[in-house]
Amino acid sequence: MPEEPIIHLQRKLAAHAGLEHLRVKARGKDLLIYSEPSDGIENHAKITALGKQQWGLSLPLHTGRWERTQFVGSIDDLVVVLTEMLGFHLAQR
Repeated sequence: MPEEPIIHLQRKLAAHAGLEHLRVKARGKDLLIYSEPSDGIENHAKITALGKQQWGLSLPLHTGRWERTQFVGSIDDLVVVLTEMLGFHLAQR
């Protein structure tokens, strides 16, 4: 039986050193990647279910809104994009 997407994403992120501060929660079709510094919740990225095993990546803007990126793929594909190309979005703030 396949792993739940939220658990799969949590495991994938936890496999990377330095990302222990990240948490994942589900909200509708979205998996939100966030952290909880002492001054509140900080959003890092959002992965949205688009269809069968396809997900889209969005990143937060300074306004609090989300901006969709051109990256689409499996959860594994998007974790690679986040960790290898956009790692600064996952950094502890």
